[in-house]
Amino acid sequence: MNLEGEAFSELFIKIEDIDRKYKNENAKILRKKEKLYNYHDITKMEINPKEYKSIDRERLIYDKPYAFEHMCFEDNRELEKIFNNLGYFNKMNMRELNLLQKEYLINIFINISAFAQELHQINNDMQNSLTSFENFSNDFYKGIKVK
Repeated sequence: MNLEGEAFSELFIKIEDIDRKYKNENAKILRKKEKLYNYHDITKMEINPKEYKSIDRERLIYDKPYAFEHMCFEDNRELEKIFNNLGYFNKMNMRELNLLQKEYLINIFINISAFAQELHQINNDMQNSLTSFENFSNDFYKGIKVK
């Protein structure tokens, strides 16, 4: 395996680790939100203090998706950091993949070009041989008299 392939494999391992961490943290936060929601106590929902006045408190108790959107503010921020990190590595992965593909395509083009030049030379040699053979056979048959 070449160095690019090894770096690419390491990048995949890093992405898988971050993805696993994201999924585990997300599941943990969802369990925590579920537990907090079942208490029906707004003071324990860990809502962002800046948003607290603008949030419909009645809706927090009876609208589960709305409550999940606003509760566990600090945990959501940490999860967002992990998600952004995952996005960064995925973008880096795509950039590396594009560079690797570009390098391979350039190498393929160079190899095809070299093969075409070699094939062209072989074709010229074959045409020269055929021409020489035709000239030889023409000269040979000119010397033979048909009765």
